[in-house]
Amino acid sequence: MKDIMHSDSVSIELYCNDICIGAARMLWNIKKTKYDYEGEIGRIRLDSQHVKELFNRAYIMAISQHRPFHIIVTEDNKHTVLENVWFEFILYSYTTDKFIIINQARIVVESIF
Repeated sequence: MKDIMHSDSVSIELYCNDICIGAARMLWNIKKTKYDYEGEIGRIRLDSQHVKELFNRAYIMAISQHRPFHIIVTEDNKHTVLENVWFEFILYSYTTDKFIIINQARIVVESIF
């Protein structure tokens, strides 16, 4: 999968339980491993109202993720779905009133279609 950056013609949205929980600015280094895919995601903006869909604790750490999410990349009206995504590690995050911002994270993806 090629590196992707959000632009006017490209959107990167995160979903959990059919609810849009956020968006990301970029995806890169998505590579096939023996059993799944691994890569990087950057500048993730999670809606603080829906973050409980992913994390079962008050803090945002990869170990507290209890549900996978999906990433839908829309480019020129074509969709690519990264299904069952798990955080492997979260490099840095901070919160605002409405959002949780994750600067960079490493992800594991079960399938891409």
